[in-house]
Formats: sequence, structure tokens, C-alpha cells
Amino acid sequence: AGFSWMRANPIIMRLAVMLGVINAVFFGGMTILVLYAQEVLGLTATEYGLLLTVGALGGVAGGLLAPSLAGRLGMRRSLLTALVVFVAANIMIGAHSSVIFVALSLFLDAAAGMLWNVVTVSYRQRLIPDDLLGRVNSVYRFFGWGAMPLGAMGAGVLVTVLTPIMGRYDALHMPYLFAAGVCLLLTIYAILRLRFD
Repeated sequence: AGFSWMRANPIIMRLAVMLGVINAVFFGGMTILVLYAQEVLGLTATEYGLLLTVGALGGVAGGLLAPSLAGRLGMRRSLLTALVVFVAANIMIGAHSSVIFVALSLFLDAAAGMLWNVVTVSYRQRLIPDDLLGRVNSVYRFFGWGAMPLGAMGAGVLVTVLTPIMGRYDALHMPYLFAAGVCLLLTIYAILRLRFD
């Protein structure tokens, strides 16, 4: 029943598929991040923990600011803003080798993720009938969470395949440039296909 309802409501289906793609490339990047931090940035374990803390602070900031920001921008512009930030955040890691850029990237990515979640979760709760909310949300989460291990595996394969071709240093940047390209395509898709009543 949940999947049938989603098929009959294409905006929810599009958001579910987009979330799956976003989560796939995000978790791909997070999977590689520990290697990137060690081999590219030369961070210690403690410094890596601090780097992740900066990302977590972005999530806190995003959670605090997202409701008012979404109220000002509206749903569509909020989602487009989040997607543009995802593109920029991945480029910051993929095109540079600076701990400052990586920290800022993680902060912005987490903040934009909170904006995306605030908008899409509240939209789903308003649109989905109460008696179907649990079933539809379980299918929606299948798309979002089910893509995570695929993204993690894909990023590992990408680095493994590219290391002999371009060297380890450059190969560790590629999952982030790939993610930036994917998020750019999602942004274009959202401009063309996401319309809210």
C-alpha cells in the first residue's frame, strides 16, 4: 500500500529517489573520508575526530536555522539551496587538499542536509494520510537508507580502480568530484521536475 501510494504521488516518489542518490554519494564520501584525512591531509586520529565534530556542529546549526530559513525561502527554493550547497561542499573537498576547506565542507553539508530533511519530512507529514504514514515512510526510508551501503561500496570501488591509473592522492579526491557532479545533475532535475502546489 505504501509503494502504491507513492507511485500515485510522483513528487513524493521523486523526493525518495533523490534522497537515495544524495545519501549514496554522501556515504560514499564519508567512507573514503578517513583515508582522505590520513593520506591527503595527514591528520592524526584526534584531529580527524575534531574534523567530524565540525561536521556535527553544522548539523546542529542547520537544525536550529532550517525552520526559519525554510519559512522564508519556501519548499522548492529550500531544496534547491540544499542541493547547490551539496555541490559546493563536494567540490571543496574534491578540488582542494585543505583541512579548512574539508571542515567547512562538512559543516555546510550537514547544515544543508538538515534543511533538506526539515522541508521534506514536514511535507510528507502534511501530504500522506495518517493511516498510511507509517507504510509510506517505511518505503521512503528504504530508498534513503538502502542506498547508503551501495554508495559506500561504490566509492571504495572508484578509489580502488582509479588508484593505479591516476595515483592514490588524486583517486582519493574523485568520490567527492563524482558526488558534486551527481548533485549538480540532481539540481537540474529538481529545477525541471520539482513543483509543489
